[in-house]
Formats: sequence, C-alpha cells, structure tokens
Amino acid sequence: MTTHLNDDQQIAYIHQTLTDAEREVINQHLAGCPACRARLDEETALQRRMRYELAAAMRTISPSSQMNFTAIAPRVKRSRRLSMFVGRSNLILSSVVAIILVFGIGVGLYALVSDRAQPVPEVEEAVVQPTIIPTKSLEFTPTTTVSQPEADSIEQNATPVIDTSGGKLIWKFETGGKIDNRPAVAGEFIYFGSADRHFYAVDRQTGQEVWRFETDAAIESWPTVADGSVYVGSNDGHLYALDSQTGQEQWRFKAGLGIEGGVAIADGILYFGSADRHLYAVDARSGQERWRVLTEGAVSPLPAIVDGTVYFTSDDGRVYAVNTSTGQERWRFEAETNISHYPLNVTEDTVYVGSLGYFYALNAQTGQIKWRFDAPEDLSAAGVGSEGMVYAQSSFHLFALDSQTGDVAWQVELSDPVTTVSNGLIYAATLSNGSLIELDGQTGQEIWRFEIGRSVGWPVIVDGVVYVGSSDSYFYAIKADPVSN
Repeated sequence: MTTHLNDDQQIAYIHQTLTDAEREVINQHLAGCPACRARLDEETALQRRMRYELAAAMRTISPSSQMNFTAIAPRVKRSRRLSMFVGRSNLILSSVVAIILVFGIGVGLYALVSDRAQPVPEVEEAVVQPTIIPTKSLEFTPTTTVSQPEADSIEQNATPVIDTSGGKLIWKFETGGKIDNRPAVAGEFIYFGSADRHFYAVDRQTGQEVWRFETDAAIESWPTVADGSVYVGSNDGHLYALDSQTGQEQWRFKAGLGIEGGVAIADGILYFGSADRHLYAVDARSGQERWRVLTEGAVSPLPAIVDGTVYFTSDDGRVYAVNTSTGQERWRFEAETNISHYPLNVTEDTVYVGSLGYFYALNAQTGQIKWRFDAPEDLSAAGVGSEGMVYAQSSFHLFALDSQTGDVAWQVELSDPVTTVSNGLIYAATLSNGSLIELDGQTGQEIWRFEIGRSVGWPVIVDGVVYVGSSDSYFYAIKADPVSN
C-alpha cells in the first residue's frame, strides 16, 4: 500500500521549511507517485493565486495603521478561491485571518450584550487610483476557435488535415505523464521530457517516436541541443548528455538535488540551476564541473547568457549576474517581493524580470533599476518584441509595455499564460483552462485559439508549427498562422 504525503509535508515542501535530506526524500516519493505530485501542483497553484488576490485586495483598500478589522473587512472582496483558501493548507495565513475574525466577532458581541454600541461615524474613504492605466482597452472576439478533435477522429501521430489557416492539429504524441517543459528542436527531431521519467526524441514531420531515454524521476527541465548532443536535467538530480540521434548516454553529472529548470549553453559550457541552491557551470564535452555559485534559495528558471555574463534568478528573491568563465559575481539585485519562477529576459543592455506585484527593467551592466511597472499580480518576463515592446505575463493578464519606459501599450485578460514571441506574434498557452492562443504582438488581438482542455506547457514555434506539451500527457504539433512562416 502506497503511503502518500500528508498535509503538513505538503505545506513544508511548498514553503521550503524542510532540510535538504527531508526534501530529497519527498522528491524521490513525488517522482514515483503521480497522485501526490498532482495534489502538490494543485495546492501550489491555489496558494499562488491566493497570494495574488490578497495582494490585489490590500493594494486596493490601502489600509492605514489606525483602521481596525471592522473598517477593513467590508472593503475586501472575498472571492470563491479566497474562501476555499482560508479553509485549506496555508496555516500561517489561515491563523492570521482566524485571529482577526475572532477579535472582530468578540468586539461585536461585547457591544451587543452591553447595549453600549455607539453609531460608527462614517469615514470618508480616500480614492485610490488604479496602478494600471492601459492606453488601450481591448476586448476581442477570436477570429478562429478550433476545438480538439474527438479521440476517435484522429489517429495518433497521423497528419489529419492540410489547411492554410492556423490553429489546426497536425499530430499528437502520447506519453505516460504530464509534459510542462519547453521542448528543444534540432534538425528533424523535437526533444522533450515527461513526468513518466522518460526523455523523448520525436520526428517533427510525423510525430513518430525515434527513441526514448529513462531516468529515475520526472523530467521538468528544458533541454538544449548542441554539436550532436542533447542535454537535459531530471528531478533525480542528474544532468544527462545524450547522443541526439540515438539517445545513448554520453555522461551524467550529479547535482545535490533535482534539476527542474532549463539548461543553457555558451562556448561549450552548460549552465543550469538545482534545488540544492546552486548554479552550475559544466563542460559540455566531458561533464566536468567548472564552477558553482551558491545562493540562498533553489535555482530553477533558465539562465540567460549575454556578452560573457550569465544572468539567473533564485528563490531567495534575487537576480544574479556572474562571469561565465569564473562564476565571480558582478552584481546582484534584490526584489521587493518574491521573484517569478519564469525565466528572465535579457537584451544587450537590459534585464527584464518579474516578481509578485512588480516588473523590473534593470541595467544589464550594473543591476540598477531603469524603470518599474506595478500591478497587483505576479509578473514575469515573456519576451521582447521587434517594435520596442516587452511583454509581461501574470496570473490574469498579458501586458505589452514600452521597453524603454514601461508604459502600457495594451493588455488582455488571460488566465495563467506562459508565452513565446515569434516574428511579431505571441503564442500564449494558458495553465488554467488549457488553451493555446495566437495574438498579434502589436495590438493584442486574438487570431486563433486551440482548445486542449488541460493545462498547457511552454510553446516553441519552428517553421510555422507550434510544439507544446500538456498535463493530459500528450505532446502536440499545431499549425501556426501563415504570417509566422
């Protein structure tokens, strides 16, 4: 009989209060228990959403130190998700809310019983201006909506349609677990990992499996391909180098804990982070470690490499810039709130990174703030457009910002999007409702959408085809819009 994680273990895992040894044990359990992994993902997503909603509510009411619970409570909009959250696993927040409620009720009962309740004078509320003032308000009806075909209407790995319009399914490939990483494309193959512990190479044209490689845990890492090898990390703590044509293992490197983030390569050196709080630099040919940098939190998002500097974020709330050759720190930036788990974006002179409530443009040489965009949501960098725009994605919106000033050009409402920018078009995969959407990068207008129905991973666009995985265990090839070809 399988023993599953209890609520206390889940909470400790999410809030990172475990020792390294305890976390390693739970990682091993999660690698072999899809049920606990699914519960953990659901709980993590719920807590993240609650933090955003609470932050949004508090920003709106702007409570002062003189305001008591009676004055604050009516101003907070209690959503359905917030009601669910109070009764669930975030013990710290639940305890605080409970104490406030007991205090408020006690005061009210005392006033009622003693019959000394006095009328509360009306307090004129200050008008708080919203922090987001878009220059355009967009409500678009999709040009084309394409639903996923019934299971019996398409044979797996077949090419059912030849159509000039976008948003059409070309093929889909089934694995044994969810696929939420970004794939890598090289030549005629596309490479991706699955929660079923396997790493796959699939023919881009037909969707047929070429080879698979098995690890000891789920694969959430973003792979990279270079010089005939494909490199990918696993939650078993290893970075693997495989022959890109055959899948034969060339070498493996052991980190302290799981490798969930992306693998970047420059000048024959691989850069990747681990849950053991390190960023590693490893020789791509031999698998020998060059150096490592210790932070105060897990390092998971894909690093960015520009002009001899590797930029990365950590769960300690900081952005780091270190020398690619030595690992020596050049600067660090500490955000005001938790840094986003999505990758940062770096141009020649600017680093774009998001956090809970803020989106920053930093000087790439010094780490100083150029500008900051405020919003009551978790923000992350989505990509830099060709016309001087940078895109910031959040739990509820996609924003287009002027890359020089941070001014809002447009915004559209999307639920938990992860986005990729290609040739002036934006491909947004939604985590909540399972849609893949193509948007015009200049206007935000929706061009088409493909409904998968389950949460969607990070899309990649190559030669007019969008490749993306999903939590439904399938990997999809979907025709993009002709404009992107």
